[in-house]
Amino acid sequence: MAGGVHLLPRLLEAAPVIRHRLAAAALPLILLAQCEPQCDPPEPTAVVPGDCSSYAALFAEYGLPVALFERLAWRESGCNHTRYTDNRTDLGGYLLGLNFRTANLRRGWLSWCGATVSNLRHDPERQVACAAEAYQRLGLRPWRT
Repeated sequence: MAGGVHLLPRLLEAAPVIRHRLAAAALPLILLAQCEPQCDPPEPTAVVPGDCSSYAALFAEYGLPVALFERLAWRESGCNHTRYTDNRTDLGGYLLGLNFRTANLRRGWLSWCGATVSNLRHDPERQVACAAEAYQRLGLRPWRT
C-alpha cells in the first residue's frame, strides 16, 4: 500500500497530459462527424485534351477571361495540356504556350508559380495558374495578341 501512495501524485500530475492526448486524438473524429457530408473533398475538374470547353472551369477559377483563353489554348496547343514543343524558339508550350527556352524565362516561371519544364506536363491546373500569374503581371504581352 505504501508503494501505491507514492504513485498517486505522479498519476495526478500525468492526468492533464493524458487528457490532452486523448482529446487531441479524438478531435479529428469529432470534426469529421460534425461536417458530414459536406466535408467530402471537391471533385477535381475533369479536362479532356482537345476539348477547349473542358478547361473553361479552370480558366474561370483563376480569373482568366474564359472565351479569350479558350482561343489562346486552341492556338497554342489545340487545347491539349500535354502538348510539348522543343524547337529553335520554343521549349515547353503545353496548354497555353508557356515558353522555357531561355534561362531568364525558366527563372521567371519558377519564381512566379513554381513551374519547371518538367513539372507542368501533366498538371493543367498549374499551367493555368502560371498563365494567370503572367496575365496578371503582363496582360496579353506573353501571347503577343
